Order: sequence, then structure tokens, then C-alpha cells
Amino acid sequence: MRKLKIFSFLVVIYGMFLFTTNETQVSAAELVDNQEPLLKFDITKNEPQETTFIDENGNEVTLSIEPVVKKKSLGSINANDYGYLFPYGTSSYKVKGSNGLLTVTYYIDVFVSKVSDANSKILRAYEETYFCFGCAISDPDLAVNTKGNEAIFKCTTTFLGYASNSNKLRSTLSNGNELWVSIEF
Repeated sequence: MRKLKIFSFLVVIYGMFLFTTNETQVSAAELVDNQEPLLKFDITKNEPQETTFIDENGNEVTLSIEPVVKKKSLGSINANDYGYLFPYGTSSYKVKGSNGLLTVTYYIDVFVSKVSDANSKILRAYEETYFCFGCAISDPDLAVNTKGNEAIFKCTTTFLGYASNSNKLRSTLSNGNELWVSIEF
């Protein structure tokens, strides 16, 4: 009987997350009409940027990027180790996507070239963390493509043991200072 009460409680909580909707607000980024939500963030703003919107399934989705200051030991100090080198150099960002049930966060190091936007790239993606309420996560993978312009976190979620989804949080660098973030839950 106790297990049935706990299971019922979890189903009610899951339903609350699944069916809650809020007003659409898009700020600090531009929402583009595409198959998957695609938002543009300006990394030269050097400040945290966050956007919340309602996806085609009625779920509230939040995407954000945040500049990250890397700390170095007190030995020799190199400005490149601190991020915040605009308009050129290497900087680090925390990329986050959430839909209420699944939250994914990872970090990227971005190099913006002084010579040409074509030379700008995502150097690496690392320290992915993920949390899923009421589901299991399998096959998590974070990688940067061979061109160095995309970092993609992929995983599969299984809800309540039977419904399965493929999920992606993608960061794409374009024009040297634009970071496009897309999410597919």
C-alpha cells in the first residue's frame, strides 16, 4: 500500500511538470523558425544570457550561456587563462538547457580569431552534468565536431521505464562572435 502511495505521488508530480505552461518570453537571444528551437547569443556581451520559451509540445524550455572565468595558480598569469578576452582570444562559457524534467549543463572553450571569423572555433567541450526527474539517462555523449564549430551533448532518456526520447543540446559558433544554441528534448 505504501509503495502505491509513493508511486501515485510521483505520477502526480510528473504530471505537474508535464502539463505546466508559462507565458513565452524571448530575451537576450533571437528565436529562429526551424525544426528544433535555435537561439542566437552574442558572446561579445560578456554577461550571462538566458532565454525561456514554450516548445511545440507546450513545455517551458530555458537555454542559457554564461561567461566563465578560469582561475590559474598564482605562478605566471596569462590573460588567456581568464576568459573575457573580447573581441579576440580564448574564452570559456557554461551552456545550459532545461525543460523542467531534464537539465543539461556543459562548458566550452571558444577561440575567436583576430584574422578571420572562419578561423574561430570551439576548442573543446567538457564537464557535462545532467539531471533527469522521473527518468533514466543512457548513452550520454559530449563531443566537438571535426570542424570545431559545434559542440553536441546527446543522450537517451527513458521515462517511467517505457517511453524513450533522444535528446540533444547543441552549441554552434558562427561569424566569430555568435553562439547558436539549439535543443531537442
